[in-house]
Amino acid sequence: MSRPRSEETASHEFLEALLDRVRDDANRKDVEYLVEHVFPVLIPAIVHLLKTRAENERRLEDEDPSAVPLNPMNHLARYLFRHNPRHHEPTTQIAELHDFARTLLRK
Repeated sequence: MSRPRSEETASHEFLEALLDRVRDDANRKDVEYLVEHVFPVLIPAIVHLLKTRAENERRLEDEDPSAVPLNPMNHLARYLFRHNPRHHEPTTQIAELHDFARTLLRK
């Protein structure tokens, strides 16, 4: 299943903004670590959280009995645990962000 183009664009723009921000405050080795290991996994987790939150709010507004309040930190932790690239094959989304981040590093 492919992601909507706007989601991919937003992920790339978010990654670019994060990278610009840390470049000013961190040494090259730290930036490379963030780009290689953190950002490609964290950005999809944040996107998933935002989608889940929107869906959950809709269900709460509709008074869906199966809707429960969302704890963002727990949700992120569960997502990151389930999608840890050390224990699972990286998703296409993570691989794309990883490649894009490497391209940004070369700039």
